[in-house]
Amino acid sequence: MNDKTNDKPDESGIVMQATNSIAIIPLDTNNSMNVNSWLKYFNDKCQEYNLDDKWKLNNITAYLKNSALTEYVNSYDTIKTWEEFISFLTERYISPNLVNLSDFTLTSFKEGDDITLYFQEKLKIGRQLNLSTSMILEGLSDGLPVYLRQLLAINFPNNPTE
Repeated sequence: MNDKTNDKPDESGIVMQATNSIAIIPLDTNNSMNVNSWLKYFNDKCQEYNLDDKWKLNNITAYLKNSALTEYVNSYDTIKTWEEFISFLTERYISPNLVNLSDFTLTSFKEGDDITLYFQEKLKIGRQLNLSTSMILEGLSDGLPVYLRQLLAINFPNNPTE
């Protein structure tokens, strides 16, 4: 009780206090974080602090970053339970690998196409195939016409400190 007004105390900060007291690494899908591993980690941490599914759903925005947060906010109205949230993440970020290496190697830039979209598509396929960064970089230039390929100068560092 508040002595001056006899009102109930302000409880608006309680959720954030609970959130701030639990050290959980947020999900950052832009950083190639494995969604399945993060979900297990998040659920284990919540179990450790005896936090239920309702708490998880009410506080999840504090533990999402970048595109994961944006996607969640855009789909907020359709997610009502923790199970629906898990399904949402699974559909968005753990889609089946329906690509193969030929999809990566045969994707090429065509005159008049948006080069940004070409790079994004090639990068997406390379990540779905779990290709190394060097293979993806090599593949990015492989699908370009010679005149554009010559503009790219991909020089790898000679030592790890460069």
